[in-house]
Amino acid sequence: RFFRDCPHPDNKQRVELSQVVGIDPLQVKFWFQNKRTQMKTKHERQQNTNLRAENERLRAENVRFREALSNARCPSCGCMATIGDVPLDERHLRMENARLRDEVINYMHSPKIVFLFFYIYTKNVTTYF
Repeated sequence: RFFRDCPHPDNKQRVELSQVVGIDPLQVKFWFQNKRTQMKTKHERQQNTNLRAENERLRAENVRFREALSNARCPSCGCMATIGDVPLDERHLRMENARLRDEVINYMHSPKIVFLFFYIYTKNVTTYF
């Protein structure tokens, strides 16, 4: 009960509590430290459990949305649904192409590729002569 009301007792409170309980004030100090650590650990575990449950709920929701999108049909003609004027598969491919294009551009500007081009160029020049 005392811990709930005062989790950080000062020296005077620790001395008074040690006299009531019959232990050394230093033991009281360490007991409070340990109890605070236990409470913090318990709180973190509970928070971790809650976050895991929320994460699992979001994953399941994400799967449901993906399935709904992959099975979406046009209500008027029954064809696969599109986002804007582009079918989902084509949109995905365009996004992947853009990502790969950026990756190639970044790679082309790296020092390794410049050295490689220089090496191949000089090797080809010497083989022709």
